[in-house]
Amino acid sequence: MEKLILDIRFFSNVEEIAAGDFKNSFEIPKSAHAIGARVARKLRELKFALDGFDHVYVNFTTEMKEHDVGISRKASAESWFKYFDVGIDKQTVNEFTKVELLDFVEEYTFKVLSLICSENQRHILDDVKALIVEKKTELEILHKHKETKSYEVKISYQIRPNGSNDSRANIYYRDKKSGKEFTSHIDLELYEDVFSLVAGVSVQQGKINLKPRSSFPAGSYNKKYRVPISIEIEQQA
Repeated sequence: MEKLILDIRFFSNVEEIAAGDFKNSFEIPKSAHAIGARVARKLRELKFALDGFDHVYVNFTTEMKEHDVGISRKASAESWFKYFDVGIDKQTVNEFTKVELLDFVEEYTFKVLSLICSENQRHILDDVKALIVEKKTELEILHKHKETKSYEVKISYQIRPNGSNDSRANIYYRDKKSGKEFTSHIDLELYEDVFSLVAGVSVQQGKINLKPRSSFPAGSYNKKYRVPISIEIEQQA
């Protein structure tokens, strides 16, 4: 059964670390994990599906020939995730600058995805790769879109844009009668908070109202914010 992709995570010599051997491991920076989240969430928005699993675990390993990519010999404990190996040379990786390391992680993320991508979804992968190259950390991922006869509202989010520790939810409003537009944003502690903060959208009396999720887990996330969130529309020419 196909599942929409949900997450991409990165590991270093996962088998050796599990055995207590850290000599060939290298630290994967926090900003690299943001790359995985951006790619996975944009692909999910565009309905990119995988065969029976939704988490992709990329393992950078010295146990494989440098630059080779393949299905990992490490068995997945659960069916919802799979490991894929990328061969590295530790000395080469350690000599990377931070920018070079992030570029390397991004490049091989797409190589792994290309390996497991079905032909009928390859255009989605190509489109997201082009968007990542163009937008970089400022890539926007659509969360909610509501359109009526009189207005349009889009709620999107950005994952740690421009190296920030915070993420951001963006609100776009367009009045169809006047053609005027309005934009605003909400700073997010975690990008995932947008899923709890915005379960629904309505526009009433000149305000954009964001309806939060009502579940118990959502309530614990939403304690960090003043909910429900209501935004006064200040129309911009």
